[in-house]
Amino acid sequence: MGDAWTWLGWGLTLLLALAVVVLVVPATRLRISTWVGPRLAASYQKQIGKQFKSAYPGLYARFSWLQPSSASQDLLQGAFRQMPPTEAQRLIGEFQRLAGNLEQRHDELAPFVAAIRAQDAQKQASALQALMKLKADRRQALEKDVLWAYDQLHGRFPKWVKLVESRLRPGA
Repeated sequence: MGDAWTWLGWGLTLLLALAVVVLVVPATRLRISTWVGPRLAASYQKQIGKQFKSAYPGLYARFSWLQPSSASQDLLQGAFRQMPPTEAQRLIGEFQRLAGNLEQRHDELAPFVAAIRAQDAQKQASALQALMKLKADRRQALEKDVLWAYDQLHGRFPKWVKLVESRLRPGA
């Protein structure tokens, strides 16, 4: 009879341990991931920011405030809704024209643009890493052309570009 009770005790202990693992571990994993995940993302973003600053100092100086995210996409759409439809279409058309010219001049942008269009964050990060590893003369040419294109857009549509910038700036 003693052996039966021992086996029953061990069986119940094992069953209780299994229940704890099944019920508690996923909840613990969720709590840990919600605590660690944002910190890892912030650390990674800071690392990318430092690399970008050293690879493209002019772009970083001009756009360091920009934080691409799904929230910024919503803010961007909100800014376009505040514009007259014809002006929004003209601004979008000019942006696409300038972006197309950049893509033609710099074929190394193709993977990055494709990743943005696919909304694939991992591919965007790896494509950005590849852009940061370009030779210095290619990086400088790319940076110069991007800044020129942005200045063209800002020069043609100063009111609307300022509106978009004001909506995308943190704390706006």
